[in-house]
Amino acid sequence: MKKNTQKEFGWNIFSVGLSSVLFLVAVFLTFSNWRILTKALDSIKFRNLAEANLDALEKREAELFAKVTDLETESGIDREIRERFPVAKQGEEVIMIINADKERVFEEGAIQGAPTFWQRMKDWWKSQ
Repeated sequence: MKKNTQKEFGWNIFSVGLSSVLFLVAVFLTFSNWRILTKALDSIKFRNLAEANLDALEKREAELFAKVTDLETESGIDREIRERFPVAKQGEEVIMIINADKERVFEEGAIQGAPTFWQRMKDWWKSQ
């Protein structure tokens, strides 16, 4: 029966030096794995952003393609000109509708609304 197995190997497996080296290797591997994990998560995030960007660009491309095909027709050109400029063909009349109610509401709201800072200062000065 052997009592002392450590002497057979010639070194102590529980020595302080070996434990220190194993601890340092474990720390090094942990930090390496952490860096790899953060890079993988960043890559996933950037991939999702790129895919969303690609989807938006494909949608925009489809819209532009539809607009170009519409502009290839005579009616599409007329429609685009009428949307951008207030023009009419010979014999047609242009009618411009101005929403006067909005302006009246704004003016009435300014009169009936809360007093402005300067109105309050004027009232305060008069009361002094």
